[in-house]
Amino acid sequence: SRIKKEKLFFDLTIIDADHSRKAISADINGIIEHSDIILMHDSFNPDCRKGMVDALKKQDSHAYYLDFIPSVSKNDGLWGGLAIAWKSQTPGLAKEDALTLALKHFLGGIDPVGDTGQVIIRPT
Repeated sequence: SRIKKEKLFFDLTIIDADHSRKAISADINGIIEHSDIILMHDSFNPDCRKGMVDALKKQDSHAYYLDFIPSVSKNDGLWGGLAIAWKSQTPGLAKEDALTLALKHFLGGIDPVGDTGQVIIRPT
């Protein structure tokens, strides 16, 4: 791919494409070496989630949390939700408190969670 060929690197990658288990796994495997943070859409969908787990459990560079932004059942199925993976010295499935610490690190020490529990990014 062009990303590998040109040795490109991204601070943030967003994956939202083919919703099959195989495709989402391939998308993650193709970008994980080239990105600090990966957001993955439709983590609430069973096939998407299985593809995410297939790829993420085999790698050793990123921690991940599948319910970064959870979703609810929609009238046309289980859609929505965001999963997140980030470069970490402790790769693998993370607990929610590890996610908060990772966000704090990436935001330069700023506490990312305000009183509402929502992620807050303050300008520096």
